[in-house]
Amino acid sequence: MIKNSKKIYLFVISIVIICILTTTFACKKETNEEETPKDIVPLYVVDDNNSTFYYMGLYPQTVSDVDVSLIKQGVLDETTGWYTYEENQYAVVKAQEISSPYNRLLSNGEAVVKDKEYAFLVEPIRWKLIYSPVGEMLLLSEKIIDGSIYQDYSNLEKFNDDYIIENEVYANSYYHSEVRVVLSDIYKKAFNHYDSTQIDRILIKTQDNINTNGGNKTMYSERQINTQDALYILSYSDFYNPNYRVSLASNVENYSVNRKKIVSDYAIVKGVPSFEGRYGTWWTRSTTDREKASTIVRKIDVLGDLKEGDISLCSGIVPAIWVEK
Repeated sequence: MIKNSKKIYLFVISIVIICILTTTFACKKETNEEETPKDIVPLYVVDDNNSTFYYMGLYPQTVSDVDVSLIKQGVLDETTGWYTYEENQYAVVKAQEISSPYNRLLSNGEAVVKDKEYAFLVEPIRWKLIYSPVGEMLLLSEKIIDGSIYQDYSNLEKFNDDYIIENEVYANSYYHSEVRVVLSDIYKKAFNHYDSTQIDRILIKTQDNINTNGGNKTMYSERQINTQDALYILSYSDFYNPNYRVSLASNVENYSVNRKKIVSDYAIVKGVPSFEGRYGTWWTRSTTDREKASTIVRKIDVLGDLKEGDISLCSGIVPAIWVEK
C-alpha cells in the first residue's frame, strides 16, 4: 500500500512539473512572438545596437514561397490591392524590366524573371530614428521599400529642348516627379488600416525644395516648388544637417551605416538594382548645381555617399516621416 502511495505521489508530482514547464514555455513563446510585431502596429519601438527603431505602417517587402495562384484565391482589398490569404496579407506584382544589368537575386536565392508574377508578404515597416527634437521624431525607412524612375522625359511633347515642362518647371522637379506619386501611394496603402487617432500622430511639414542644395540656389532649384507631404525623401541639405543621424558633415561621426540601404525583394521586382550585399541606390529630392543638368538629381549610392543620377533610371525610394512623440 505504501509503495502504491509513493507511486501515486511521484506521478502527481511529475504531472505538476510538466504543467509548470509547459506553461513557462508557452509564456516565453508568446513573449517572443510579441517582440516582432506582425499585425497592425501603430507605433512599436525596439533598441538594437544603440539605435532606435520603430515599426509603423504596413508594406509588401519579403518574397513569399506561397504559390501566387493560391494567394489570388484569397480576399482582395480594393483599396490596397493586397490579398488576404490564410491570415496573412500579400501583394502580387509582375516583375518589371530593370534599367541596369546588376543583381536581381531575391532573398530566397531566386533570380527575377521579367513579367513573372511574384507574391510579397505585407509586413510592418521598420524605421530608424534619425532626429528627435522636443515632442517630435524624424524617422527614416530602414530599407529601400519601393522604387521608381524620377521622371520620364522621353515624351518630347511634354518637354522642350531644355527639358522644361510646359509650366516652366525643369524635368528634375521634385514636385512633379514620379517619386512623389509613388510616395503618395505608399502612404495611402501603408496607413490604410490606421484610425484617426493614429493618423493624427503623423505630422505634415513643409519640405523646402528651393534651398535643398545647401542654401545655394541654382537655375534648377529656383524653379522648384515646396511641398507638404506626410511621406517624403531627404534632400542634400538634410544630409548636411549635423543633427541628423545620416549627416555627411565633417564635424559629426560617420553615419554611412545609416545611409547604406538594403533593397527589399519587392523593390527589386519593381526594378531597383541591388549590388553586393543587396545594397542599392536611393533618390534624394535635390537637383544638381551643374550647368545643363536638368535631367540629373542627387542620390545616395551603395556606399552611403552622395552622388548624381539620371532621372530616367530606376532607383530606390526610402521614405522619411515626422511623428509626434
